[in-house]
Amino acid sequence: MDLLKHVNTVAARVPGSQASQIHIHNEIRNYFGYFGMPQLYFTANPSATQSPIFQVMYGDINVDLTKRFPQLVPSRERAVRLASDPVAAADFFNFPIKCIFEYLFGWDYQKKCSKPEGGILGHLRTFYGTAKLTEHANFHAHFLLWLAGTLNPSQLHK
Repeated sequence: MDLLKHVNTVAARVPGSQASQIHIHNEIRNYFGYFGMPQLYFTANPSATQSPIFQVMYGDINVDLTKRFPQLVPSRERAVRLASDPVAAADFFNFPIKCIFEYLFGWDYQKKCSKPEGGILGHLRTFYGTAKLTEHANFHAHFLLWLAGTLNPSQLHK
């Protein structure tokens, strides 16, 4: 039994494993216990195969990002590029997610708090997110957001 505990401890760090799912659920329960119910839930699914930015990150110097509709290689070649460079795919996924939080939601990554001016939703108190791969090998993420200054459900009930 003691050996199984060690296996589960290691497996909790293996993305997609049952132990990692249990670890994520426990973390979310802790957030709920500390911050209350989140105010928002959203899913972000940036498509690397459709993105000119990914093509530039991959190394395509022919993509002109100053144009409204940059010319891209055919979709099959874009898919091959995505499959052949998982590091660029992960970097691409990280880029729009960080931009969403920094420029839309007003999150300061260095200070790990909401910027003084906030974002389109006001000030974030905190957020929690998990990333997964789709069946087409594209990353997507699910996020829970807690907004500063909002009432939690028990306060609303009173």
